[in-house]
Amino acid sequence: MKLFFVRHGETLANAEGRIQSQVPPPAFGLSPAGRQQAEELRERFEREGLKPTHLYCSPLRRTQETAEIISRSWSLPITYWDDLMEHGLGIVSGLTVGEIREKHPEIDVESEEARGFSGVEGAEADDVIATCTQRVIDNPDLTNL
Repeated sequence: MKLFFVRHGETLANAEGRIQSQVPPPAFGLSPAGRQQAEELRERFEREGLKPTHLYCSPLRRTQETAEIISRSWSLPITYWDDLMEHGLGIVSGLTVGEIREKHPEIDVESEEARGFSGVEGAEADDVIATCTQRVIDNPDLTNL
């Protein structure tokens, strides 16, 4: 079995320097550059003869758009798994570093950036992230491929 992990293309939030996290749709769709990146990856997969049997994706808009673009060459459904979502970053979700400093002066931005903002209010705990990761690894849809 071969597994390919694909990160979503550039989003409007990436271009603005925003922390995306799990901000719900319609937030953070792909930018024109991100759609082009996904299209170029689709073309590369096609050139290399990649023919996947399964396609799993986070339900976040940016990953859905990327998956929809790269899968145009294949007739297979996209399976959405919540456990593949980026972890929740609580009160800093959707903000730029400047906005965090302005709205939450109590947050030591440099320290939290180094820790992936895991210590901010509302951020998912490391054990929750580990549990999601383990569920993906143990998912029968993957282990029975």
